Amino acid sequence: LKRLGLHVVYFDRPQNLNGLLRNFLNLSHLVARSRQGAAIVAEVERALARSRPAPVYKVLWQVEAEPLMVASTASFANDIIRLAGGRNIVDTELPYPRINVEEVIVKSPDVIVLMDMGYNVAGQRKRWQEYLKDVRFVVMDSYITGSPNPVTFMRAVRELEGARAHP
Repeated sequence: LKRLGLHVVYFDRPQNLNGLLRNFLNLSHLVARSRQGAAIVAEVERALARSRPAPVYKVLWQVEAEPLMVASTASFANDIIRLAGGRNIVDTELPYPRINVEEVIVKSPDVIVLMDMGYNVAGQRKRWQEYLKDVRFVVMDSYITGSPNPVTFMRAVRELEGARAHP
């Protein structure tokens, strides 16, 4: 594209909310919408500051079914969990490790996030309900959580907060 004379800008893949907001501000500047971008970022930051999460609840964020792959504390999804008042049950430096079902059962999450990423969400819900009797579920749109913008990031935080509020 550069050889064709087009202006090319590369954005690093954000590892957390701060990276996402930084990319969004850079993009809004590039398209001459700095003021609008800054307003959106400010609103998201205000909304997050107003959030007063209740006592921490334990969350498993399932990414794949076979093999079982989850989002850890080193993942982008962990910011959604944390800002929604949750605590990720998978604490490791690998962002998306494979774990076994027994480890999940022992850690007994209160909420399991399932993603519509090609595995059978209903089947996974049924599987987890066999092992964990009081678990609640949130089904996240994989596009929103995999390629969020500030507004969809906030939507994901609110959806996860809703699972905490509705046992």
